[in-house]
Amino acid sequence: MRLALSVAGTATGLAVAVGLPLAWLLGRHRFPGRSLIQAAMLIPLVLPATLLGFWATALSHNSPVLPLLRRFGLSPASDWQLAVATAGLGALAVFVRFAQADFARVDATLEQAARTLGRSGWSVFWAITLPLAWRGVASGTALAFCRALGEFALTVLVARALPPAREAGALALYAVAATALLVLLTSRLTPPLE
Repeated sequence: MRLALSVAGTATGLAVAVGLPLAWLLGRHRFPGRSLIQAAMLIPLVLPATLLGFWATALSHNSPVLPLLRRFGLSPASDWQLAVATAGLGALAVFVRFAQADFARVDATLEQAARTLGRSGWSVFWAITLPLAWRGVASGTALAFCRALGEFALTVLVARALPPAREAGALALYAVAATALLVLLTSRLTPPLE
């Protein structure tokens, strides 16, 4: 259980750190290539999790890319880092989709009013934009954690930390129960669709 929770927690933390500015950018701005980035964010959601795990292990352990990486002084990541990176891809996609929607709902006139009162862009984000979008950010974080935790089989595959069958069954049951609880709590955060 400690392995699954540590991988899911680390993957979620990285997904929020990378995804928060990305969700804000996609939710608040229009720019060339925006739709391409949004489409790329959907790829981890539609690909089977085991396929992502297979690609991660193939590219890092037995790949023709390895000599090229070593030429530049890069070595493959550890198994634990691979598990975090693979779980983090799905968590990032889930987080960005939820947070982006709430960032897009923030009233731009409130941000503009804060700027006219002398607030910097960074201050407007922390004082106006993020507090108004907190529900999407919070539910995105919770669901990103659920996604990372729900990929227990992928974590085991990539991290190569196979527990005994009896422990694996109990761990899978705990992961499903924790994920179901987090999904129920998250449903209370998101506003109803009208």
